Amino acid sequence: MALEIVGEIDPGKPVIVSFDQPWAEYMSRRDVDFPPLHFADALIRSGLPVSGLCLEINLGYHPGGTLNRTLLEFSRLLDLWSIFGLPLWISLSIPSADGEDPLARQKDTVMPGEWTPAAQQAWVARYLPLMLAKPFVQGIHWNQLRDSVPHDFPHGGLFDERRQAKPALRTLALLRQALLKG
Repeated sequence: MALEIVGEIDPGKPVIVSFDQPWAEYMSRRDVDFPPLHFADALIRSGLPVSGLCLEINLGYHPGGTLNRTLLEFSRLLDLWSIFGLPLWISLSIPSADGEDPLARQKDTVMPGEWTPAAQQAWVARYLPLMLAKPFVQGIHWNQLRDSVPHDFPHGGLFDERRQAKPALRTLALLRQALLKG
């Protein structure tokens, strides 16, 4: 119904529908009818004015996040979502620490692992070029900018609680400069 209203109010406005946990991790905890891919298929086949899809990947958080995956698994996921022939956006957040985060609003915890600023940077350096290499990926954005203000995911910002840039931010800037035009 919301998509119909947007289409009526501004028929030329692009509508992007976002899907959290595109690997459907939540299905192990809740009784749901459709995984996100089938839901997207039903929306698109209904003729509603969907002009793009966004995959929200909050990596390393539980229960509201996405489990860590290999490069091949990420590539397969992106290729699978491209079957709709619509532009694809990626929305990311990755932790840089695994301890308590008093400003995090959500009750998600960081899954066990080696979550450090250097690990966050290494993940960005390894996975973002793959995403950018896909011609159907139109954009990538970071879900959370700062850890110094109330935020959704623990330690997921590009600036720490002292407002200092994390190494991942520099890597994002270097990737943009090296790989993207404009």
